[in-house]
Formats: sequence, structure tokens, C-alpha cells
Amino acid sequence: GSESNVEKEKGEASDSFKRACFNWGIGRELYTSPFLWIPVAKLKLDVKNGKNVTYDKFSVEKIEYSNGQITALTIINQRSETVFDTFKKSKQGKPPITPPEEIPPVLQPRISPIKAKVIDDLALKHNLSSTLQNSIDASYHVKTVGELSETQGDFILIWLNKKVNNGTTV
Repeated sequence: GSESNVEKEKGEASDSFKRACFNWGIGRELYTSPFLWIPVAKLKLDVKNGKNVTYDKFSVEKIEYSNGQITALTIINQRSETVFDTFKKSKQGKPPITPPEEIPPVLQPRISPIKAKVIDDLALKHNLSSTLQNSIDASYHVKTVGELSETQGDFILIWLNKKVNNGTTV
């Protein structure tokens, strides 16, 4: 079949609405969400075509904001079990970081050597190597960028780019 004009127009309208909301600051705090890791032990895993999958559904149970930033967050699954919670950590003045649990390799591929080099080179170029090292050690409990997962590497790259673009080197 051919694509309908209704679906195309609906998509264009939806994209325009999202851009307008972003420009007005609606939902901006969503970009400040902490990096979420849900431990495998808290998931109901199935195997489909030789790969681990989950059909769990998640929702926000509690959320706190301060100056447009998410400061604490609790996520529950469809069984009302808490799978992610930063409230205890945020009350103690610690950042809402949940290090990854042991995740099967099929769910968490290692960072590519090329991406690891890009991250290391960017940090070195902007004198952020020690900051990067401290961050990956504290957040992910690894000693080198090469030990990160692909997803963790993506988040570290975003974090580094923000630091470089904001001129923040501390």
C-alpha cells in the first residue's frame, strides 16, 4: 500500500507541536532527567529469537523539581514495584545516579573502540580527562572509557559535549 496523506499530515503537525512546546520551555525539565538504570533483577525477562526482551511497563510514581531541574524521581513497574528511586539519595545531598547492575552482554554491548577514542580525545583536548575519569568511576564503577557500554558511552559523550559547549571545565 501507499502512505496516506492523513498520516503524513498528522506527523507533520505532531512534529510542529513538539518544536513549539520545546521553544516555549514546556517539558524542558525532561532533559534534566537522571540517567536511569533498572536492574535486571527487577525486570521480568523473556527470550525471543535468542535475545532477552521485557514487556514491563513503567511509570513515574514521584518526582521533584527545583529551578526547572528534576532533583528526585521514583519509577515503578506495572506491578507497583519500585524499580528506580533517587529520593533517598537526593535527601542525603548526593546526585541521583544509579550505577548499572550486572547486565547480560546481550542487553548491554560494549562501547565501540572508535567511540571510546572520540570520548578520550575530546576530554583530552578540553582538559577534562580527570573530570571524565572521576565521572565514569563514580557513575559506572569502571576505570576506562573502553569498559563502558555503548549506551553509557552515548550519555558520556552528551555530557562531555555539554561541558565543552557551556565552557564548563570543572
